[in-house]
Amino acid sequence: LEAAVAAACQEALNALDLRGHRASHPRVGVVDHVACNPLGVATREEAGRLAVRVGRFLGRGESGVRPAVPVYFYGAAREDGRPLAALRRSLGYFGGASRGEWSGLSEEMAAAMRALAPDVGPQEVDPRHGAAVVGAVPWVTNYNLLLTSVGLDQAELMSRCRRIARLTSARGGGLQAVET
Repeated sequence: LEAAVAAACQEALNALDLRGHRASHPRVGVVDHVACNPLGVATREEAGRLAVRVGRFLGRGESGVRPAVPVYFYGAAREDGRPLAALRRSLGYFGGASRGEWSGLSEEMAAAMRALAPDVGPQEVDPRHGAAVVGAVPWVTNYNLLLTSVGLDQAELMSRCRRIARLTSARGGGLQAVET
């Protein structure tokens, strides 16, 4: 499993260039997020150790083979168990939401990455590759919803959606297992 994840990440880092990427979903880098979820008899601690090994692989790079990228750990890959949503907020992950599009690596996100030292890898982010977040948590189900409206402009629609998402999440006083 570790070798397969490493190989997929290496291919992505060598084949893709974040500077030309346009999307409706945020990302911190070409290899945006690697989640190690304990399944079956595997433990969260084992998944955490796997996440750290994968993160170190990404952070050290190899000259002529793959670039090194800044790596930020979350969940069981860190002693403090930092939540993924908190990490993403600190990296400016959700900053493009008001515009409804993410293009390349925004200056705001690059500045946030410079302000928060990575757990492993280079201190400076390369705009071609961005960074990666790697962690270990129990299995998570994520939902991305495409929202449209009649009679609301984009800014008002996004404002209402953010308000609903926050009220639904533990952070906003809602369901304890919901992160936004």
